[in-house]
Amino acid sequence: MSKMEHQMADVAIVEIGASPLEPYNGDIAIDAIREQIKCIILAASDPYAVYGLMKAFDLKPDIVTGIASNTMAGKEMVEKLCKVKALNIIDASTTEELKSILSEKTGFAL
Repeated sequence: MSKMEHQMADVAIVEIGASPLEPYNGDIAIDAIREQIKCIILAASDPYAVYGLMKAFDLKPDIVTGIASNTMAGKEMVEKLCKVKALNIIDASTTEELKSILSEKTGFAL
């Protein structure tokens, strides 16, 4: 955290661990930077992992990607269960929507 403090970065990619229930101290990291967070992109394995993370860290991602978004069923379940946009960002057809969400959340012109 102290190294991050001195970087003057506009963007940080933060890994909080494989599971919010395992002792990675992800909750401490999130709490330390919570006020600076502009956009959360969660790479998740399934819709229930998204829901669990939302409850464990008391946060709502702006976008869900990863295996949870790779099928129509997974995408629909994330969006229905968690009320979060699911995008398979490997699929080039999602690029414009991804850029739009990132621009809106961060204020960067993409």
